Amino acid sequence: GGGYRSNGTFLLLEIASKLLKLHPSVKFLIPKIFSPIAFEIECRNYIKEKELENNVCLYSPVLSTEIMSILNQGTIAVMPNLRVRKNEIAIPTKLFEYMAAGLPIVSSDLPYQKKIISENKIGLLAKPENLLSFVNTIKILVEDRKYAMELGKNGQKLFIEKFNWESQMPALNNYYLEI
Repeated sequence: GGGYRSNGTFLLLEIASKLLKLHPSVKFLIPKIFSPIAFEIECRNYIKEKELENNVCLYSPVLSTEIMSILNQGTIAVMPNLRVRKNEIAIPTKLFEYMAAGLPIVSSDLPYQKKIISENKIGLLAKPENLLSFVNTIKILVEDRKYAMELGKNGQKLFIEKFNWESQMPALNNYYLEI
């Protein structure tokens, strides 16, 4: 994926700045693709201004076949999508990628994410309009690794059983046959 304002990239940088005061060893992996270029400059300036260079790693674009190699470096997945219409009516692909990787998820409490995450106990929710909501929620998983691992395993199991192409093929095939 890439970084842009409505998917919460700048919010993630603000979260990093606050969380690192509590847990200075935490690292953040963020895709290096920014849109527009002015937003990239703003993000890079923020990283420099807040002295986040040692804890925020901007990684280059990877092929879809290499996504898991990036995700396997993480221990918590963060989805700080802002509360805008586009995000309220969508389910981001990264939610399923995080589940497949067995990562506990900290997500904005947007409708579809809220439903999937809460009903299945695969992560925790935070309010995107409240920076400390994210910081405090991530802090829970940083400090309780056993709980974090349990949520991650729940997500991976759910992905294997329900949210993958193979399990969806019969329903998709039936849908096409109906039309």
